[in-house]
Amino acid sequence: MNYPRAFVFINGDEDMPPLASVRKWFGSKMASDVYIQGQSPQDDEIDKAIITMTEIHEFIEAPVFDRAQCIVVSTTQIGLGAKIALSEQMCGVTWMDSADHRTDLERLNDATCDACVFDELFIQLEDHYRVMTEYVRKKTGQSMLTEPDLNSVFKGRHYLAQTEVEAHLKVIAKNETRSGVLWRIDLEDDSTTTQAA
Repeated sequence: MNYPRAFVFINGDEDMPPLASVRKWFGSKMASDVYIQGQSPQDDEIDKAIITMTEIHEFIEAPVFDRAQCIVVSTTQIGLGAKIALSEQMCGVTWMDSADHRTDLERLNDATCDACVFDELFIQLEDHYRVMTEYVRKKTGQSMLTEPDLNSVFKGRHYLAQTEVEAHLKVIAKNETRSGVLWRIDLEDDSTTTQAA
């Protein structure tokens, strides 16, 4: 499949439309320009890219649906036909411009996965802290009021507060994947469209 590639995320609860219909929506002339897992001939490289882009998309947007499906299209724009056909199902678009960009996005995905682990560790930390403070309160009758900074950090996490690094990482992810962009005018020149290795 050629670059650039659009990764179009749709609600996973909906049935995936047939490949022939999707190709028409995107105006694809070649079967290899559209990839749908389970319908297109299997391509391990594209399947791996779908995993990477799905994880980045979920980091940016937070999972909108329990299970998102992905259509990969070799294109520079999500045309009107696709926008109309997928209007109620589409929950995001991200882009992979080239093989080098794919490598960069894999590194970005490693960082976003670290951010997810960081968030999970905060949850575990709060749970362990709560167990310790409840034990101390039961044994001594005292509340742990002397650690207001720690308590405000925990409270902030409940209201989706992010650390500065998490906020920057989210901005980088949006910029690197061109999240939500439907027309890549910057890639319209045919010389930028490259064949995958």
